[in-house]
Amino acid sequence: MEIRNLGVMCYIQGFTQYHYKAGDMILSRVLDPGFFNEALHMCFIGDMIVVSGSAGGMSLFVVSKANEAVVVEAMRFNFGGSKNAHGA
Repeated sequence: MEIRNLGVMCYIQGFTQYHYKAGDMILSRVLDPGFFNEALHMCFIGDMIVVSGSAGGMSLFVVSKANEAVVVEAMRFNFGGSKNAHGA
């Protein structure tokens, strides 16, 4: 990760939304464990990272900061009538 490609889009009520400019890299790399570790001091659980690049984009949530590592998951939307993201 290049820290200079990560910027704050907005901050409100303790929540920060970031944008990461991925350029020509393979987008799935942002899901690799530790990819955002350089931003450990900036990110908090629940923050969102919008990623854009020449191959498309995705939105991520920071889900953990365990063991000095930033862990993200791709945002999932549920419009199919299930009660939660796990289908229960």
